[in-house]
Amino acid sequence: MLRKSSCFQVTEQDANPFASGFIARASQHATEQVDIQRFRDSQAFEAADLVAVEAPLELRLVAPSMPERTLTITMRTPGADDELALGYLRAEGVIDDLEDVAEVAHCSPPTGVDHLHNVIRVTLNRPPRIQIESIDRAALSHASCGICGKTHIDGVLTRCTPVDSQALRMSLADILLLSETLRAQQRQFAETGGVHAAALFNEAGDLLCVREDIGRHNALDKVIGQQVLSRTLGAPGRGLLLSGRASFELIQKAAALRAEMVVSVGPPSSLAVEMAERSGMTLIGFVSLSGCNGYTHLARIQG
Repeated sequence: MLRKSSCFQVTEQDANPFASGFIARASQHATEQVDIQRFRDSQAFEAADLVAVEAPLELRLVAPSMPERTLTITMRTPGADDELALGYLRAEGVIDDLEDVAEVAHCSPPTGVDHLHNVIRVTLNRPPRIQIESIDRAALSHASCGICGKTHIDGVLTRCTPVDSQALRMSLADILLLSETLRAQQRQFAETGGVHAAALFNEAGDLLCVREDIGRHNALDKVIGQQVLSRTLGAPGRGLLLSGRASFELIQKAAALRAEMVVSVGPPSSLAVEMAERSGMTLIGFVSLSGCNGYTHLARIQG
């Protein structure tokens, strides 16, 4: 049996910057409690466990001269849906910053407590920056397959200027501490073991923004969206920390974030390395207390 548990926690950064538009908070549950049978030492006993919520979010877009349409449906962990929506739109090149956005709001929930606030609408002040149909075509090249993947890198670099800032310089010792610092702030992971995390950090190794989600891409979109909402997107001297592997899609989103460094607990893919090299980002994988692997633009590592 499922029982609602942890609610998404509201912070000052969660304030709605728009004069109107309802953003659900109290109805957003990140975890649910389930009744299980736990097996230990050949014995079975009744217990309760927490699992990460996986629920669909429909993102609708409306703009001048463009009627409302469904842009995408993603499976996500509820919470920070406004950040997720704006981060996705920024990463895909639909918007540049918050000035492009008139309103972000959850639509009225349908009947049934299991489907509260799973539709969010973004209203733009101006027509989208790109042809909306191109988002679907771009998704076809996310498999990182030969020419199509390399062509998509060209498309990303067309709309995301390569990173040339060297404001972020970190000692190797501070970089190696990042994964442990992130783990200490992964509340939902500590409860369920079933979510990914993305975090923004500075040269001191401080985590400026941590977001968790059952989807790796969603966690990063939430970080990007938080930067859009706070109007700090592209600030120099920022790095991105990933709890898993560094895929091409995540490096693409890091380029939209203007991150100077990407540090991942897992490995990068071949196309992720190429994307980081061409976009000017420092890429580090397999980070732990015992060491890491450096792949691209390693001059930002000091000592």
